[in-house]
Amino acid sequence: MLRTVLLLVLLLACPARATWSILIVDLSTGEVAMGIATCIPFFDLQPATMLVIPGVGAAAAQSFVGPISLRQLIRAQLLLGTPPTQILNMLAAADPGHQSRQYGIIDTQGGVVTFTGSGAGAFAGGLTGMTGSLVYSIQGNVLTGMPVLTQAEQAILNTPGDLAAKLMAAMDAARMMGGDGRCSCNPVAPTSCGSPPPSFTNAANAASMIVSRPGDIDAPCGGAAGCVAGTYWMNLNVANQPPTALDPVLQLQGLLAAFRAAHVGRPDHFQSTAMLGASTLRANGQDTTTLHLVLRDGQGTPLSAGGAVVTVTAGPQGTTTDLQAGPVVDHGDGTYDVPLTAGLTPGTAELLVTVDDGLGGPPVQLGPPPVLVLDDPYGPCGASAVADGQGGVLDVLKVNGGAGSQRVVNVGVGQPLTLSMDAPPAGSFTPHFLLWAKMGVPAPGAEVNLGSGIGALCFLPPPFAADPSAFVLVNTFVPTPPGLLAATPAPWTATSPTGWPQAVDVTFQGLIVDGPGFDLAVTNAILLRVALLAPPTIDAVTPETAAAGQSVTVTGQGFQPGVMLTVNGTPVTPTAVTANQIDFIMPMGAGCDASLVVTNVDQQSATALLNPSPVITGTVFGTGSAAGGALFLIQGMNLGSVTVTIGGQLATISSQNLGGVVVITPAGTPGTVPVVVTSPAGCTASTTYTYL
Repeated sequence: MLRTVLLLVLLLACPARATWSILIVDLSTGEVAMGIATCIPFFDLQPATMLVIPGVGAAAAQSFVGPISLRQLIRAQLLLGTPPTQILNMLAAADPGHQSRQYGIIDTQGGVVTFTGSGAGAFAGGLTGMTGSLVYSIQGNVLTGMPVLTQAEQAILNTPGDLAAKLMAAMDAARMMGGDGRCSCNPVAPTSCGSPPPSFTNAANAASMIVSRPGDIDAPCGGAAGCVAGTYWMNLNVANQPPTALDPVLQLQGLLAAFRAAHVGRPDHFQSTAMLGASTLRANGQDTTTLHLVLRDGQGTPLSAGGAVVTVTAGPQGTTTDLQAGPVVDHGDGTYDVPLTAGLTPGTAELLVTVDDGLGGPPVQLGPPPVLVLDDPYGPCGASAVADGQGGVLDVLKVNGGAGSQRVVNVGVGQPLTLSMDAPPAGSFTPHFLLWAKMGVPAPGAEVNLGSGIGALCFLPPPFAADPSAFVLVNTFVPTPPGLLAATPAPWTATSPTGWPQAVDVTFQGLIVDGPGFDLAVTNAILLRVALLAPPTIDAVTPETAAAGQSVTVTGQGFQPGVMLTVNGTPVTPTAVTANQIDFIMPMGAGCDASLVVTNVDQQSATALLNPSPVITGTVFGTGSAAGGALFLIQGMNLGSVTVTIGGQLATISSQNLGGVVVITPAGTPGTVPVVVTSPAGCTASTTYTYL
């Protein structure tokens, strides 16, 4: 009993130290795992030392535990993608006690670093490594010796099973080497018994293990949970217990067994499967496929009942999010079908499949996410058949000078638009052509094959079909009929400075003479997508207060060609326009608090204030000698260029900015007098000053 009391006193007298920690990430699945243990009794490691960010990384901050701000720094930088080695440098610069700390930092991009300060208690050290898709960091202080770390590493390398199994084995391997020598050997001489010590009961008094999987819920640092405030797939914690309690690592083994038992019959992230019926669709807004889900538990046993909530969304690792998912079909036997419909934006779509069985815990995100390729909207019929003279084909139809990315060209509403038809390679023939337009994207199966060498049209155009959504745009084979664009044989260009007046999707395709024998060839197809661009934003107006005739600069984002300005409703012509800046001359009669409105050709607008009136919110040193010469501070807004009169006399300005102005009072007569603040535009605000 006396030894137990003495041990408790010695341990509680020591500064808080986490003794060993193990961090592992799986680069292939995005899992993040962390285990940690210490000999300190009546202590909770989670709020004091741990940091876990689902899908991003983890950190252990141990040995003379520093303030939570150090872990907040690590968290912020991991979220920004800063490499762990650089984060360690930031910690060193921010913390005067850096040499007393010990860190392990790891991320899901493969970055890892361990650090042991010169002030960490012996034995102290760390190691990092990689095996397959696993990256790990192991570190500890006041250990029995280096075998605590090396045996933990061997357990990671050689233990079969999932990440939780490897982490548990590594934690137990460290325990069997004596772990924290203050518990297994001597509280003041932790290395004196060897590693492992000849005999011991406990290697720690507190321990924790967290495994985070895709779909877990992140949360910022703060409150009782510290920097592990999120909701994780597995969160096991043994804390606040006396030194006489069972070794916490052994308790974690029991908690892990109970956790696995509780998850029998529940969907597992990596045992469940999501299979696409087709891996590629045309981005035509019409093609469909089915995502088939089979839910299994952690043992690989298929679930036999339905009822789970399944959602499919486009993830951040894809290049397009333009698809529709659902409605989900629940077959009632643990399998589900999710119809997927392509949108109109080509690219790769990462499909995040989450399953919530309603039994608690974070939703399960199946991994790895399936990827659906959205190809060009037309498929083979969209390819040009115009010979390039070198055995290949040539895209001769252009919109704004190009054939588009995967045959799609995006243009803003009201923005300049150019259609052109290039001539085939030089030859002794006149390249007459037809150009058709069809609203939207042709339906699958509407292709018309015109024969070998000519190619295929993606839709049957007029006059061969009565399709109200399709029309002839150009026909140079005959004199220009009414309603068609005037054109000459290729090369030909037509430009509209104001483009299309509303959002629309239009398919263009043509037929052109491609040889001296009046050979014909189908041109490439292009999908023109006219859409509203982001609305304009105003960041600053300089100067904020301007006299008539003075030049004013508006800075911001999204200013389009043809942008319009009004000041108090009166149109003003810009003198210069770029996407981020507009210059204009201040008109007469703008007055105070004038409204500046910037309107793009698509009618989206942004508003700012010109000549804002000064605002007074308070004063300091509002009384002073009638002899003058006293300081008087006026607080408020829009005060950066004002003048100040006190009792009708101009006061000398000592300093000023938008939020305040400091003046030196002129001489006056005893009593309260008016103070008037006046902007360059003549806008005023008033308060009072008392002469004594």
